[in-house]
Amino acid sequence: MKKLLLITFLFTIYFLQAQDGYSLSDDTYKEIRTKVIGLDSLETKTFADNLASSAKTDFVFYKAKFNDNDLRYFYRRMDLTPEEQKKQEMLGCVRCMVIYFHKYYVGSNEDLGIEGAPKFRFNLVIGSYLDLFPTWKREFLPSAIKEEALDNFKYLRVESVEMHLNVTLAKFSGVWELRNNS
Repeated sequence: MKKLLLITFLFTIYFLQAQDGYSLSDDTYKEIRTKVIGLDSLETKTFADNLASSAKTDFVFYKAKFNDNDLRYFYRRMDLTPEEQKKQEMLGCVRCMVIYFHKYYVGSNEDLGIEGAPKFRFNLVIGSYLDLFPTWKREFLPSAIKEEALDNFKYLRVESVEMHLNVTLAKFSGVWELRNNS
């Protein structure tokens, strides 16, 4: 009898844990993947603008930097004094939101001399939890609740092995980052 009760108890705990998590449909994973991988330069700007505009801090577009391997969008705080703005122009973007994209080529073949079409993959943005969470909720996990996500790791990861998708909102060394590890 004790064994039966123990087995029932363990099964109940397992069932409740399984129900407590979230699951997304394959279509949702595909949709999320298209938001972060295979973007053109216009889509990267739209993604970056949406991220910066949904932050708790008021940001304004400052500049973009391109090179062979990546694209970065810089957004500076709107509450900067004119002196701080001048300092940023001299020293670079301090206290800015920087959104990183990695550049790659689709259909390239070095042996045949085919460059391929340039595409971008969202890579990383660093900021405060309150600046990043609105984008996390809107773009990746609409069911996430701001307070609960802080205490429950499962609400800070969207992952599908089959779709090669792994996006996280995590805190490292006291700094929050929204990262695409796909």
